[in-house]
Amino acid sequence: GSLEGVVKGKSELYDYLKENKGIAIINGNDKKQMQQSEGLNRYIFGKDKLAHTQLANSINKNGYCTVHIGEVNITSQLTGAYNFDNLNAAVTFGEFFEIPLTDIQKGIASFTPENNRSQWIKTKNNHILLDAYNANPTSMSAAIESFIDVKAKAKLVILGDMLELGQYTHEEHQAIIDQLKKGGIDHAILVGPHFCASKTEGFSAFKNTAEAKNHLANQSILDHTILIKGSRGIALEQLLDQL
Repeated sequence: GSLEGVVKGKSELYDYLKENKGIAIINGNDKKQMQQSEGLNRYIFGKDKLAHTQLANSINKNGYCTVHIGEVNITSQLTGAYNFDNLNAAVTFGEFFEIPLTDIQKGIASFTPENNRSQWIKTKNNHILLDAYNANPTSMSAAIESFIDVKAKAKLVILGDMLELGQYTHEEHQAIIDQLKKGGIDHAILVGPHFCASKTEGFSAFKNTAEAKNHLANQSILDHTILIKGSRGIALEQLLDQL
């Protein structure tokens, strides 16, 4: 029902660890996690000098996320700053279980995104970032923010509804549309009844993926860099054939 509800549910994991004298590996860059895990036996990772595993992050010239630990640079095939928490956690788990840093480096470098998760796809006509496995306001906003920074001569954003937001549905979808406009995104296709119920002036909006697919079939989209992001139930990967 809300972020507070999610925090309450996830904090039950911390309660269990306290009762059973367990260890929590905590993202020190996340103030909420730090606050909720106070009193736990915890192993902290992040940019703070007091963290057990100290990490820094950057995006290289090719747009890929890189983790810096000491003098070692660990470069992934993931794009978008929203992936840093995942990469930092992966490196930290390796460190915690005493996996050699060279093996951690090789493992992350060899991972290729698939299954509609931050997956770059080169079609005959376009270059596509397919991130249509799932979506919520935080991940969608972060994906858009990163995509705004992508250097490309022609960009298109295709977004699908964010599902299961309850009473926050309308305001969260409108906030995403507002972010697109403020970010200078001129071309966007919005898919789903929730986006259609918002103020979509200047963008194309369709009630479902089938309608969007029919629209794209009559378009000629060439040499574009395209972000596709939406909830699993919208199944935006069905649009790839038209791109």
